Amino acid sequence: MRMKVLTTLLVLVMMFSLASISFASPVAPVEGPSSGDGGDFSILDTIYIDSSHSGKTAFDQSFTVSPDSDKNLNIWVKNDGSSSVDVFVEHIDSGKQYPTYTVGSGEQLTRTFNMPDGSYLYGEFRVYVYTTDGSEMNIKVRARGY
Repeated sequence: MRMKVLTTLLVLVMMFSLASISFASPVAPVEGPSSGDGGDFSILDTIYIDSSHSGKTAFDQSFTVSPDSDKNLNIWVKNDGSSSVDVFVEHIDSGKQYPTYTVGSGEQLTRTFNMPDGSYLYGEFRVYVYTTDGSEMNIKVRARGY
């Protein structure tokens, strides 16, 4: 009887100990300064998106960065349309939604992301480009890791 009580007590202690361990949510990459520079690729880059998109529907594409692959991520959008477009980026694994930027007609934008501690990026990213006035879009979107 005493052994059964001790075993039960030990099991309860272990269950509460495991339940109290907090599992940290994934760390979100941070966004560095954005620029109007071009989206040129290098031979050593990992290409995640290289697309053109036209029409009134939004551009919506997700991609996954493998751990130990890239320390930096550039997302470049060039707007060849007649009105501005909004660019939204999300790190799906951490739930981090980055600020939306507007890219005017004839302009381009490069957004740069990396981990706060300088380690490799990981996880799924989403790029969503849309218009708020329903006008026809004509954009180029590139995402590259390096």
